[in-house]
Amino acid sequence: MSLDNTSSIYFDVEYLIKYPDLILSIFGFVTNLIHLFVLSLKVSTIPNFIFLTAICGTDLLQLVTSAINQIWAVLTYIEHKNCIGYMNHVDVGFKLLSLWSQFCSLTAAPWITVVLAVTVIRNREISWHGARRYAIFLVVASALYGSIIILNSIILFLNLPYAPCSADNHAQLYLAENDNWLTTSIKLTGNFEFLQEFLWNFGCFILLLMFVVKKCLKKYSENGTVLLLLSFLVPNILSYIGYFLFINGVDYPTQETLLIPNEIDRLVRVSGTCCRPFFILWKCKDYQMVVDSIFDISGGIGSRTIKVQSSPISK
Repeated sequence: MSLDNTSSIYFDVEYLIKYPDLILSIFGFVTNLIHLFVLSLKVSTIPNFIFLTAICGTDLLQLVTSAINQIWAVLTYIEHKNCIGYMNHVDVGFKLLSLWSQFCSLTAAPWITVVLAVTVIRNREISWHGARRYAIFLVVASALYGSIIILNSIILFLNLPYAPCSADNHAQLYLAENDNWLTTSIKLTGNFEFLQEFLWNFGCFILLLMFVVKKCLKKYSENGTVLLLLSFLVPNILSYIGYFLFINGVDYPTQETLLIPNEIDRLVRVSGTCCRPFFILWKCKDYQMVVDSIFDISGGIGSRTIKVQSSPISK
């Protein structure tokens, strides 16, 4: 039985965006798997490869989640066309798990990149154990943060009426009309999310400015780390523009209003994950040497060993 509840241009546009998102997710998954294999060959000897491996791992998590979400949306389109929210309890669990994985990847990877950029701009080699410690801390902290958000979402769901494919905006109404520990917790996590995004974007701009200054002083000749930072910053900016155009300062936007900006947000962030392996291949000397060693089939007199030194992603 169809659970259609409305007919709107929002649904048509949102559904069209899902196709390029799915294509990019599959493409990015393949390229990042290859990227992860290359990194694994020298991750035990090059400290900065630990950062790149952690970024790649979180990107893969995001790509898998995005691909599964889009495939599920396409498969259920006929029976549940224009369905807002969830279809049943199983769908609720699936969406919460997807949301958790997205929070983990979208929080951990940008901050790991910032730590990597700081080590590069200071021009100091970080120890292997130090790099691993930073990467593990950021991944675990992101997972815990995502778990808190999901826990709030589960409790909120239990306080709302069971309404599959409902456009009545029960969650928005609950948050607007109630003032209790749950709404306070949700608002606090929302404020924390805004604060950490502001700090990351501000820190990213400062780091980019420092890279520009070093470039002008001829103390910095490559821009691989800059490209990595931009692969997060540009999707952030495009996502903010999308939300600004469709929401325009509304405290509790409706589910239908959020359809297109949410889909744009997913698309631009998936695009960033697809670009990162190519940026690293283009600018990281150590990475290029590892790739060369993989495709070295000369085999002439004796065997040729490519020695990779521990160095920043960009020199």
